[in-house]
Amino acid sequence: RDRDEESEREEEEEEPLPQVTLNIDLFRRSRRYPRIYAPRFGKPKDEGWWVVIGDPRRNELVAVKRINAIRGKTSTKLLFDWDDEMYGEGNDPDNADGYGFRFYLISDCYMGLDQEYEFVVRHADIPDPPVREDAGPEGPGEGWDPTTGHGVEE
Repeated sequence: RDRDEESEREEEEEEPLPQVTLNIDLFRRSRRYPRIYAPRFGKPKDEGWWVVIGDPRRNELVAVKRINAIRGKTSTKLLFDWDDEMYGEGNDPDNADGYGFRFYLISDCYMGLDQEYEFVVRHADIPDPPVREDAGPEGPGEGWDPTTGHGVEE
């Protein structure tokens, strides 16, 4: 029972992994409604797409998302956790600029339309915001303007 409590405490103390957000904008050039030609399918079907992020060095899928028919412009976000143990600090021996991933756009109905792009994620250390020394438990000390967040000249 003590081990269960210890493992629960360790799980609570673990910091969540930072997330990488990939913003994706997809444009459809044709104004035609995105119905597919599928005469043996029982009812009309719209085209759909899979957006996939892969790690080619580890041969793993990192993130997967399904997108329904693209009408005009479609925007979506793909999130995945950045784990320094898996990806290092963004130091890829094959790419000094960061860690290389692959972006796949896969059609769920047409063969030969799939697309693949390589991209690099750079790990950036973001410093913690500075802490004011004159801030006590009640808040910042005298001479502090809460509207601007700066000290006030007297």
